[in-house]
Amino acid sequence: MAVVVLAMGIVVAVMMWQSSRRRHLLRRRKMIIEREQQAVNRLSEEARREGIVQGAWAWDGDGTSAKPYLIKSSADWKQLADDVSGGNSYSGKFFALGICIRPSTAIATL
Repeated sequence: MAVVVLAMGIVVAVMMWQSSRRRHLLRRRKMIIEREQQAVNRLSEEARREGIVQGAWAWDGDGTSAKPYLIKSSADWKQLADDVSGGNSYSGKFFALGICIRPSTAIATL
């Protein structure tokens, strides 16, 4: 009887250890994924600040009031709409239209 109780205690202890280990590994995996995502976001934000790219889109200009991003095609306009819909607010950035955009075109892409 004592052996059975001891064996059950060992089994329970092993199960608790495995459960604890599993939780630890899941937390660690989540932390690694979050760090990787932060690094990607940081690199993306650095590229955006430098005016290199917006998403996968190359913009003319640097987004300042002195040298705003230039929208020079309907594809640029659509990309801007897609970026904003995707969560990029372009807060503090300036844009200039290098083309005439009709209201029907502008409304259709937003």
